[in-house]
Amino acid sequence: MHTYYVIRSGYNAANQPSHARIPCPVNDFESGYLKLVGVVDAASPEAAIDHVNPTCHNKQRVFATTNDYSIDGLRAAVRMLRLYSR
Repeated sequence: MHTYYVIRSGYNAANQPSHARIPCPVNDFESGYLKLVGVVDAASPEAAIDHVNPTCHNKQRVFATTNDYSIDGLRAAVRMLRLYSR
């Protein structure tokens, strides 16, 4: 079992609008292009995505990673998710 970070990429007004009001985003999480939709323990990336069951619309994709350093801004997104899920 590994800890997977499930991430959705792409804009869609139904579940992930862009943050056009941010003039100079630091990373893709801040701009709204990437969104952390879940942190789960699972045996594989596919199992992690199935467990979270995120919505995915046109021109969006969902993926999972075990390395929270692999994407710029992911560690901050994890901290925010944990802060607001208490």
